[in-house]
Amino acid sequence: MKTLIKIIKWWFLFWIYLFAASLATAVIGGILAGLLGIEVNIGVMVLGFTAILIAEHVLRGKRKKAAAEAEVRKTVEAEEARREAARLKNEYAAAIDNCRISLEGMVRQIKDKPTAAKVTDIAVLLRKIALEVESDPRDRKKVRSLSDHTGQMIVDLVEKYIKLERQGQNGSNITSAMWEISSALDTVKTSLETLLDDLFSNDGAEVSANVAVLESILAGINPEYRINLGMDEAAAPEGEVTADEN
Repeated sequence: MKTLIKIIKWWFLFWIYLFAASLATAVIGGILAGLLGIEVNIGVMVLGFTAILIAEHVLRGKRKKAAAEAEVRKTVEAEEARREAARLKNEYAAAIDNCRISLEGMVRQIKDKPTAAKVTDIAVLLRKIALEVESDPRDRKKVRSLSDHTGQMIVDLVEKYIKLERQGQNGSNITSAMWEISSALDTVKTSLETLLDDLFSNDGAEVSANVAVLESILAGINPEYRINLGMDEAAAPEGEVTADEN
């Protein structure tokens, strides 16, 4: 039905164009004959106009196609630049982040929403761990197992779940295997949360050390100076010695 409507549409457009072109060429031909004495065949002029319009249409289509391709290339280059900027340089962090990328790509394939949510949470934790290792290389030893093989094991586990889910069967073996994988993902999430918290132990120690040093410095400041710190002479009580007078 749509094809028939399209044919009728183009049929009417063709006759409308032919009428308009004939009218236009007749007017132009009359003007040329009256002013310049040039006789021009109307049919030839219609064909000429038609050729010009077809050529212009083809060129416009090529320009649009070239612009669209340029826009696609620009988008692809921007995406590649963004990925390159986000790519982690530390080999341990990069390996963990690659597992995170794989998991994010598989989330959309999981039909069971609770399981998909677990995989999403695990991917978020892997990204946080990778960024922490990238910023603090001292954490590399703590994540070596995760970067070498455990991360890939998590990816393989999710791939296995997707494969079983696609079977569309409710057999006891398939159901049991999927339940075990889902339970294992809970354990993985908890373990990664513990690991992430442990990675920040260095930061906690540094904070405690910095606070202790700061308190020591503040304790050594002249008490009289600390009392008048931030007060101008005009605001100081009468008879009180200011830091400048000392």
